[in-house]
Amino acid sequence: MVIYNSGDSQNLISALETNLSGAQQIFDRLSKGSQHLIGVIDSGTLSGAAYNAGKNLFVAYINPMLQKLNQAISDIQGDLRAYKSADSAVSRYGTHLDSDQIEHLLRLTNHMIQLLEDKIRSDKDFINNFLSGGFEKVGGALAELPQLYEQLDNLKEIKATREKELRALEEFKYTTNSLFKDSAKAFDSAMKGVAIINQSSASADGTIIFPAGADMSWLKKLSNEKLSSNLSGSKGKSKADKVEIKWSAMNGMGESFPTVYVNGKIDKEKTKNLRLAIAKVGWANLKDLAPELIAELVGVNDVKTLLDSDASFSKQSLSFLSLLLTYFPAKKAVNLYKAMETARMLEKGGDLALDLAKISKTFGLTEKEAKVLSEMWEAERIANKLDDIPIGSNAANHLKNVEGFSRTGISGGHNANAFLGSLDDVGGRIVSETPHPSIPGIKEVYYEIPKKGIDGKPLAPPEYKILKEPKTIYNPNIISDKQIYEWGQEALENGVISGNNGEFIDGVSSNGLRFRGYIRDGKITNFYPILK
Repeated sequence: MVIYNSGDSQNLISALETNLSGAQQIFDRLSKGSQHLIGVIDSGTLSGAAYNAGKNLFVAYINPMLQKLNQAISDIQGDLRAYKSADSAVSRYGTHLDSDQIEHLLRLTNHMIQLLEDKIRSDKDFINNFLSGGFEKVGGALAELPQLYEQLDNLKEIKATREKELRALEEFKYTTNSLFKDSAKAFDSAMKGVAIINQSSASADGTIIFPAGADMSWLKKLSNEKLSSNLSGSKGKSKADKVEIKWSAMNGMGESFPTVYVNGKIDKEKTKNLRLAIAKVGWANLKDLAPELIAELVGVNDVKTLLDSDASFSKQSLSFLSLLLTYFPAKKAVNLYKAMETARMLEKGGDLALDLAKISKTFGLTEKEAKVLSEMWEAERIANKLDDIPIGSNAANHLKNVEGFSRTGISGGHNANAFLGSLDDVGGRIVSETPHPSIPGIKEVYYEIPKKGIDGKPLAPPEYKILKEPKTIYNPNIISDKQIYEWGQEALENGVISGNNGEFIDGVSSNGLRFRGYIRDGKITNFYPILK
C-alpha cells in the first residue's frame, strides 16, 4: 500500500531544508576549528604530550569523521532534490493519494465498464435481430446506444486517470524508497564513534587510550560508506519499461498479429489497442516499421488515440507519418517522422525555426525526395493539422467575466456567478438547464431576455425572446477560473479547425470536457466549454 499526502510531504521538505541549513553551518565551524587547532599545535605555540595526543585524536579520528559527515550532508541535499522532484511529479494528481483506495475505485470502474459493454452488446443484438424483436425494441436500442457509448467513453477516461494515479504513486515509491539511507548509516557510524571518543583518555606520553572492548569498526564503516547521490544523480531514477512486439500467425490467410510484452509479460490492454489500431489505420506494413517506433507508440499509449475519432494526435502526427509511408521506405519514413516531430516541438517553443533543407541534408535525401517532403509538409500545414495557434490575452477574461449584452445574448461570462448576475441585471431568466453527464459543476442553459420596443426599453407587459444558442457555464465553487482555463488550453492545444473560413477550433481536454474557440487574426481570441 502506498499513501501520499502533499501536506506531510511539504512539512518533511521544509524541516529537512531548515535542519540541513543549520547542520551545514555547524559542520563548517567544527571543520575550521579542527584545522585551526592542528595548525596551532604544529606551529609549536601549544606543545606537550597532552596537546600532541589531542592532535593525533583529531587527525586520526575526528577530522575524517567531520569530512565524511560533511559529505553525508551533501548527500542528503542531493536526496532532497530528488525527493522534491518526485513530490512535484506525484502532486499533480492530487493532494492525497491512497493506492488501495484508487485500486478499489479502479475495480468499480472496470465493473461499470463491463456492465455498459454488456448492455451495448445486448442493444446491438436487438438491432441485429430486429425481425424477431420488433421495431419498438430496435428504436429504443438505437436511441440508447449513443448515450451508452458516451458513458463508456467517460468511464474509460476515469479509468485512465486512476491508472495514471497508480503509476504516479508507484513511481514516487520507487524514486524515494532508497533516499536518505546511506547518509543515515554514515551518521549512525559517526555517533558510535563520538560515544567512544567521549570515553577516551590520554596517557602521560600522549597515547590515546580507548575504553576496553570498544568496537572501533565504526571508523572503517564510516570511511567505506558510499555517498554518491549528489555526484552521480543516479538515485531515484526509474528503469524504463522494456516494450517488445512479437508477431504470430492468427489464421490460415498468412496474416500476422502483434502481441505486446512489457518487461517480459504480456500486456493485454496494449496488445488489444495495437491490434485495433492496425485494423483501423490499415498499415499493412506496420510490422515492418522500425521496432522503436512501435515500442514508442505502444509505450506512451498513443496507439489509443488512433481508436478515438476526436483524437487530434491521430489526425496530426500519425497522419503525417502515414503520408510519409506512401512515398518513403519504412525506415526512412520513421526517421523523418521523428525528426520532423522534434523540429515541430522546438519551433513551437520558439527554440528553433524548422529547417526542411537541413533535415533533408541530414538524412541524405535526393533533390526529388526533398521536394516531396516539402510538398507533404506544406500539405499538412494547409490542412491546418500542424499549425500551433496562440491563445489571445483576453481569453481568460472572456471565460470569467461578462463582456457585453446585445440582442444575441450575453457575451463572455461563462463563470456561473458572473452570468447569472448579468442575466438578473437585464431582466432575463433561465428556460432550461442540462448538467454535464460526468463532470460536476458544468451545465448548459437556455435562457431568454426581455424584448424591447422601438424606444429601446423593455415592452410592457414584458415579452421574452429565447436565445437560439445555449450558454455553457461552470460553478466557480466547484471548478476554479484557473482550472477551467487550463482545461480549455489543454483541449485546444491540438484542436481541430472547422468552419467555412477556419474560424472555429474544437478540442477535448483529458477529463472529457469539450471546448470551442474562435480564431481571429491568427489567434484564439476566446474559448468556452460546450456539451455537444
